[in-house]
Amino acid sequence: MIENRHLRVDYLLETTYFTEEKLLWELVNAMSDQEFDSNYQYICRMHDIEPDEDKFNARMSLDMSQ
Repeated sequence: MIENRHLRVDYLLETTYFTEEKLLWELVNAMSDQEFDSNYQYICRMHDIEPDEDKFNARMSLDMSQ
């Protein structure tokens, strides 16, 4: 059985020298591009963020020019 991810993160933070930011980077570095993209898409979807940087920048440029 897989343990609760929140408990496991707490365990890593308690037993390593990692800050929350360092742990984030360790997790990102451990992921494949495909694993990261799935999580990235999920976060963008859940927080109403445009996942495509080019589309976002084009929209921002258009908004600023008006």
